[in-house]
Formats: sequence, structure tokens, C-alpha cells
Amino acid sequence: MDDERLILEIFTPDQEIISKEVDYCTAPGFEGEIGVLPGHAPFFTKIKTGVIKFSENNKNYHFVISKGLSEVTEKKVTILTDKAISLDKIDLEKVEKEKQEAEDRLKGLNPDDKEYVKIKEDMDWALACMEALKEGGK
Repeated sequence: MDDERLILEIFTPDQEIISKEVDYCTAPGFEGEIGVLPGHAPFFTKIKTGVIKFSENNKNYHFVISKGLSEVTEKKVTILTDKAISLDKIDLEKVEKEKQEAEDRLKGLNPDDKEYVKIKEDMDWALACMEALKEGGK
């Protein structure tokens, strides 16, 4: 492996989404965006639903990930998440519909309702997909 690059791995419970050498990556942390370059100090943290960005040979990529965990070492970033999707697999019409449905369902609920958290996660996913499409120029 090149010392100027790091390995990015994204896993869901049922598959490996990606494992490749990248120039850098950013991930959505609860305290803000986490940026990682080769040689970064090791850490372990929770991540939130959002857009992960990385560069491979000066080409930028966007993936949407749901909340999960991330481990960073000097040479590797490993993300464990419930779901992940690449920019080219996002259906804008579908996520716009999912966002609207989630907004409509949230109107009748308060944060103490059992359904609220799941519906809010669905809306966060749809918003992250829309953000990835906008940032990725699609």
C-alpha cells in the first residue's frame, strides 16, 4: 500500500460495500464532519446518517451511509453501518417521495412516540441522499 493513501472500508450487516485505497475521506460525525488523511491519529467514533466523500486518483466519490461506527487508524478507515448506497444508485424521485412521506408522518407525532425515531431516520436518509446528489452534481 502507498504511504500517501489509506484504505477505506464500508460494511453493512450483509455485505462489504467498498474496500479500496483512497487519497482521503470525510464522514458525517455527530460533532461535525470528520476528515481523514493518511497518517491520521487513531480513534473510534459514532457516525450519523449522511454523506461520506472520498477521492481516488483525484476523482471524487459520494456515498450515503446510515448511522453507525467508524474506526480510524493511520492507514485505514473502517465504517460499520446499517445501509450504504453510492451516488449512481440513488433514485431522486424515490427519495423525494420518501422524504415527503416521512415529513407527513412526523407531523402527527411527538419525539416520545415509538414510531418517531424510525420515521426521523427515514427522513434523515432521504435528506442525505438528496444532499449527495446535489454535491455530486447529479
